[in-house]
Amino acid sequence: MQSLPDDFAFNTEPYSSSANQYIKNVTMLSDSTGVSAKLILERALSQFDSCGLLEAQEVDVQCEVKTRIFSHVTTEQKIATIIKVAKSQNALVIYTLSDPELRAKAARMCELSDTIGVDLMGPLLDGLSDFLKTSPSGTPVFARPRIALSDSYYNRIEAVEFTLKADDGAAPWLLKVRKAGARSTDI
Repeated sequence: MQSLPDDFAFNTEPYSSSANQYIKNVTMLSDSTGVSAKLILERALSQFDSCGLLEAQEVDVQCEVKTRIFSHVTTEQKIATIIKVAKSQNALVIYTLSDPELRAKAARMCELSDTIGVDLMGPLLDGLSDFLKTSPSGTPVFARPRIALSDSYYNRIEAVEFTLKADDGAAPWLLKVRKAGARSTDI
């Protein structure tokens, strides 16, 4: 198995030494950048005032959620390694994986390791698949081929560049002056 970076380790102490602070860990897996998982987690965390700990209600204890994003995770081996370390740190695992096989394997690994795992992408893709009556590609955004730009796109860019040159006065000879009436001149 591949080893994880040295800075993956979370603080395993329930309270930090500097203050009454309880730390919860969240590990995010993504087959792309992880931005979606991060945004969804931030929105979800905004719904909670505390960690729901008895200690937090009895004394002034703050709860901090530490997160770690693993992006471009596309193999079962990487998922297994990350979930194993997340388990050792009592971390919640959330994932946005496009490939249905990897999603199923991540869910099974979380279940077998008795780690809470949350699939953020699967239910949405399943719902969209039912609604659209078609199957998703199952490929991460970064892995899809880029669409070639057409001639009409480049023609539009040239038209915008022409307009900018003519509009700022840098190339007034590009404009044709026509006489609109006896007294005024229109450009």
